[in-house]
Amino acid sequence: MAGPSPVSALLHSATMVAAGVYLLVRSQDLLAGWPLEVAGWVGALTAVAGAAIALAQTDLKRVLAGSTTSQLGLMFVGAAAGGPAVAIFALVAHAAGKAGLFLATGLFQRNRATTALAGLRGAGREDRLAFAGFAVCALSIAAVPPLAAFWSKDHIAAAAEEARLAWFVLVLIAAAGSAAYLLRPALVLWRRGPTEPQVATSGRVPMLVGLAAMALGSLGIGALGAPLANLLEAPELPTTTLSLALSLAAVAVGAAAVALGFRVPARLAGAARGQLYANELLRALVQRPILVLARAANLFERRALDAAVDGVGRGGLAAARAQDWVERRGIDAAVDGLARAIGRGGDDLRRVQSGRLYEYLRDAVLGGAAVVLLVALTALT
Repeated sequence: MAGPSPVSALLHSATMVAAGVYLLVRSQDLLAGWPLEVAGWVGALTAVAGAAIALAQTDLKRVLAGSTTSQLGLMFVGAAAGGPAVAIFALVAHAAGKAGLFLATGLFQRNRATTALAGLRGAGREDRLAFAGFAVCALSIAAVPPLAAFWSKDHIAAAAEEARLAWFVLVLIAAAGSAAYLLRPALVLWRRGPTEPQVATSGRVPMLVGLAAMALGSLGIGALGAPLANLLEAPELPTTTLSLALSLAAVAVGAAAVALGFRVPARLAGAARGQLYANELLRALVQRPILVLARAANLFERRALDAAVDGVGRGGLAAARAQDWVERRGIDAAVDGLARAIGRGGDDLRRVQSGRLYEYLRDAVLGGAAVVLLVALTALT
């Protein structure tokens, strides 16, 4: 929201929306069955939730951001219920209108140095060209005939009517919401304000040219539905008399609610301003469970895995010390003792082979005397 308005226009009209819808359309064959049905339910509920959030915002850029969320949900319903051509047609029609709305918002912001609705009162009267472009694009996104988004929203409603009644009802509620959340800032922009500051002129022409192009797209892109279906080799885009009539009725109801000053209950408005507690739900349902799981995994790793690894390491060290003791005190001692014994035996045998003749004669005489003594003792016994 703090970025330049042309960047916001690009993000909310193409990049952010196209990424999800294009991926869903390209993966439609893979998601056939219950996954695509889940996508349809998510889209229908998101369309209503986004409309409620947009209605409660007090900043024009945030109103348009909520609108993007709601329109993205409608495209998901179109993809799930009507096929690729319905979703892509809605994407293209929405892109022209939403880009123009953000460019016009950028011009109002340059004049008033704010995007808060309270500070934009009467800004449309000061810059009537910008307001004209804003009005055309807003009427298109609000599904006012014969502008582009009216036809795309009718095809989504017709596809939802054939697929699921609940989707059809939610699409009509979102359609009424789109008329309400876009008429409300348009009235604020057109009402007379307390002051009339000068219109900023530097850099204004390029944004006006872009806004004019988007307004022309919002006027004429509605004729591209059938050629787009042929290009995508899809069946004819669905439409029924009931969906057409109820879509118009939904737009009229949404516009009438704002024109008559219908007030939403304070508690519901507060919830919508707080993004329907989406952040709190994400913390409760996603963030906290993941953190608890992460802490449990960390505890298991430190107390179990690390302890087991350390135990194996300590066991290995103990076995190594035992092996070292056996080797030094047993095997090495035995080998060294045998070597010393052999060495001493060699030293003793070396004395017998001294090479001195008198020692040989002495040993011979002593040996002979020992033999005689042994024979005599044997004879006596």
